[in-house]
Amino acid sequence: MNKASCLAVATLTLAACSSMSPMTAGVQGNSAPTVAVGGTQYCWKRNLVDSGGKLYCNWVADRGQVCSARDDKAVETARYSDPVPAGRCETGEYLVKVSPKA
Repeated sequence: MNKASCLAVATLTLAACSSMSPMTAGVQGNSAPTVAVGGTQYCWKRNLVDSGGKLYCNWVADRGQVCSARDDKAVETARYSDPVPAGRCETGEYLVKVSPKA
């Protein structure tokens, strides 16, 4: 491979990494949108990351849609309960849920 091809591959790799979500690229700053407090939220247990006062995960309000959710969002730990088990998807994926604090 010549130098120009190597440089092009390196540039594309860096561009791809910079566009990754916080769950795949590592949580950095406030790059994931924050979910507004509005009810119980569900997500995959393996996606859950606690960082900087926020819980990052593929949060959704509908228990029936959590198994297909892919977009990572954040909820503020001060506004929600600690994550608790919430069952499993048909695929075997473990779920957790959080509820707004009173």
